[in-house]
Amino acid sequence: MALDLKSNDTLVSEQATAIQAKCRYLVDLSTGSVLRSVLEANAMQTLWQEAEASKVLAATRLSTSTGSDVDTFVADFGLTRLPAVAARGSVTFSRFTATSQAFIAVGTQVETANGSQVFSVVADTSNPNYIADLNSYVVSAGVSSVSIPVVATVAGESGNVGIGEINTILQGIPGIDTVTNPIAFASGQDIESDDALKARFVSYLSGLAKASVPAIKSAIQNVQNGIEYVIVEFIDYQTGADRKGYFYVVVDDKSGSPSPTLLANVYNAVDATRACGIRFEVHAPIIDTVTVTLTAMRDHNYEAEEVKTAVEKSISDYINDLNMGDTLRWSYLWAYAVDTEGVLDVSNVLLNGGTSNITIPTKEAFQPIVTATVI
Repeated sequence: MALDLKSNDTLVSEQATAIQAKCRYLVDLSTGSVLRSVLEANAMQTLWQEAEASKVLAATRLSTSTGSDVDTFVADFGLTRLPAVAARGSVTFSRFTATSQAFIAVGTQVETANGSQVFSVVADTSNPNYIADLNSYVVSAGVSSVSIPVVATVAGESGNVGIGEINTILQGIPGIDTVTNPIAFASGQDIESDDALKARFVSYLSGLAKASVPAIKSAIQNVQNGIEYVIVEFIDYQTGADRKGYFYVVVDDKSGSPSPTLLANVYNAVDATRACGIRFEVHAPIIDTVTVTLTAMRDHNYEAEEVKTAVEKSISDYINDLNMGDTLRWSYLWAYAVDTEGVLDVSNVLLNGGTSNITIPTKEAFQPIVTATVI
């Protein structure tokens, strides 16, 4: 129910009209009079009460609630706001001389050139260079570089960095000289927003009925903030043949290589929701590298390297934001590039060497390699 709110002038005027209707004589309502001051004081109190009533009304409806009021509303139904997610990806440690072994311990920290973002090396038991007994990665003699997973020390989108922005090792590592990130990081997510939580609440209610597609979707959404997924029914993941009583889920956290922990959490969430006797599988996406090359003409008030970095980041961000099943449009590459500050014109835009759109298969995630030539 909407409140019938009144302005200060209306409140004063209506009080004055009511008094004059009851007492026609010896009523001084001029500005500054005692009676006028009393009416204005009453109006101020009424405005305060209106404001408090508006707050109460807003807080009792999810659609108009904000902040902690959203949290307390959905908490009554067993739902909580999803926390921020730390960006993760791989960095390459390299050296100039590869005559002996080198070890990179879990917990080793690297950072961006400006020092704004710090990342820590994490264990990956599937990485052939990881030695569990040493809790370290080994760089064998004769090997000049190794790729190792890292996670941002501070959760949130601030950890999403462009190609090559990580270039500093915070503590000396014998036998290791440099570090860089060959791909952009895009998996960092800020804490779930009010709008996102409200939308997920609707999905959550739909998913309370188990053994349905909406229920499985809701279960996956509740695992972690910012993940994307596809559910494919009745098609075998390996062969593509018809398979009744079966479905598979492909999950990504915008890194292209979601952690085993995330995949296990999604599996458990789906398992608690699926119908009895129905088989399913949960998979990480298959990485498909897409290359973008282009030539950008710059405004000569801007440095060439600055424009190159900005163009490559803009296009990489566009591709990284696509979901499985979306279409990567060639024309958008040109649009994102030409819309970059400092760019006057763009030519020779090629996507995988051509000018055709590409639809992301349901099993895959695109990993962009963007090369801009700036003139």
